[in-house]
Amino acid sequence: MSLADDKRGESLQVSDEPGPITALMRDPANAVTLGGLGVAVAGLHASVVGEVHLGAACLALALFADMTDGWVARRSGPRRAAHMSRAGVQLDSIADLMHGAILPAALMGALSDWSAISLLLSVLLALCAATRLTYFSVFGGNPDGSYRGVPVIYTSFLTSLIIGLLPMPFAAQLLPWCIAIIGMLNMSSLRVPKMTGGALAAFNILSVGIVVLNLLRRIT
Repeated sequence: MSLADDKRGESLQVSDEPGPITALMRDPANAVTLGGLGVAVAGLHASVVGEVHLGAACLALALFADMTDGWVARRSGPRRAAHMSRAGVQLDSIADLMHGAILPAALMGALSDWSAISLLLSVLLALCAATRLTYFSVFGGNPDGSYRGVPVIYTSFLTSLIIGLLPMPFAAQLLPWCIAIIGMLNMSSLRVPKMTGGALAAFNILSVGIVVLNLLRRIT
């Protein structure tokens, strides 16, 4: 390798110095993750004040952000500093816990008039989701690329879909059962294939559709 090639290679290297904390927010992929987290917090506020359809719309939008931040990260290429990727993993787990457990639990509570059963199921869901996310952060997926247990994204999807499609009384009756079942499935050894290609695109389109559906339900 010539000296010129060596210098060119050095110029392409990205510093892994951490820099200021705010630098994490300027990274495009991390900004998408943080945007999804912010939307989920807005959905939490909406559910507490009784705006259930608005909260469900925020839930589906936070899910969409979670499903697209990896796409943004992959397109950042080799110029993305390694510490941005490591930070993204941590941010993603926090956002997943918010939209995959805390916000669905709040929506269930709002539908159930904050009953004792909804409280117990909320605790169950939060504990199962947090344990699953920790396990995945440490051990990752299966060697074949599939997931062990049902990912929390399906909790977000199912919750926002039920609220968007069903009349409020039916949603209030069905959602606690779904929350209880999916919380246990989060902890199971069930093999769940990773979505890629057309399946992933269809899932994202459906998520956006659920956002629109819940917004329409709110204004009609």
